[in-house]
Amino acid sequence: MIWLRAHVQTDPSLHPDDPYPAAMNPVGERAHAAATGASRRAPRVEGVRRPEWVDWAPSVDGTHLCWQEADKSNNPIPQITYLIEHFLKPGAHASSDDHEDFEAFTFDHVVNGTMAAERSDGRLYLIKMENNDVREVLLVPGAHPGEF
Repeated sequence: MIWLRAHVQTDPSLHPDDPYPAAMNPVGERAHAAATGASRRAPRVEGVRRPEWVDWAPSVDGTHLCWQEADKSNNPIPQITYLIEHFLKPGAHASSDDHEDFEAFTFDHVVNGTMAAERSDGRLYLIKMENNDVREVLLVPGAHPGEF
């Protein structure tokens, strides 16, 4: 989980040739990049579509993923989908990467949970994660009897 925590904090634009970067000090790296005017666009590495920012991070004990709301946090669904598809589920993309950082990864996780969120238009919705599938459920009064 230490590697994954570093990966979600690492600015991918600073590592254009590495689809799975993890800086030793991601916060320091971002501060240096800001001071030197480095690019803020996510790189396009063949086969990997990483969100520019990833606001999900492992809990301290490594048993849960938590939304780490930050300035301009958005797009939680593509972000959690990226983590599931690349690092967590059986057969995840990184499981075929021969980088030594992934030797300790088990690639056998199943993500289940629900998070309530508010869209930019003010409407409420749920992010439902069931057996590694992620979907949005818009909360409309009376539309989901018995479920909420």
